[in-house]
Amino acid sequence: MKNHLSIKIFISYAREDAEIALKINNDLNQKGLVTWIDRKELLPGQNWRSKIKQEIKSCTHFITLLSPNSNKRGFLQKEIKYAFEVLDEIPDEDIFIIPVRIKNCKIIERFKDIHVVDLFPSYKDCIERIIKSISLKISYLNFPDNTDSGYDTKNIDKSTPPKRIKNNNIIEKIELLNYKWIKYTKGVHLLSDCFVQYEKSNL
Repeated sequence: MKNHLSIKIFISYAREDAEIALKINNDLNQKGLVTWIDRKELLPGQNWRSKIKQEIKSCTHFITLLSPNSNKRGFLQKEIKYAFEVLDEIPDEDIFIIPVRIKNCKIIERFKDIHVVDLFPSYKDCIERIIKSISLKISYLNFPDNTDSGYDTKNIDKSTPPKRIKNNNIIEKIELLNYKWIKYTKGVHLLSDCFVQYEKSNL
């Protein structure tokens, strides 16, 4: 699926939680979101430590799965530590790290200022809340900038409406809303121009 919104979600997890991590990864993909998970994306021969660090730095969202397994020693702790280093460079109002508790476990001190979402008792509700957090960034990236003269839409295709949306595809729904908004603002600008021309003709 075409994705031009620069959204990429890194999924961090303990090895013992690989099964649920892959399920979450696949479900987010089905919603039209681009994810990066080592089990699927790492290629033979790649320096996996370097690649993982690169992907964390370049991702827009870092989902980390919390469980009794995640509180043990392991490379996961380095992933979380590096994600917090990236977070230090991001405005406080932006959502970057999304902690997801997949099993009942103690929340470490590092996450004290970040709201944690539970995968239980409702898996579906949790996924919907994750998508809602991510959709805030999608709306920001794909919404026309506010300028003195109105909305700047020069970088968005205004001539062709998006293809018919699929059920539950958050990206395509936002694209359709943006298209409708652009058509509306174009109409407002056109009406405004007509008034200006009318006023000039009556001077």
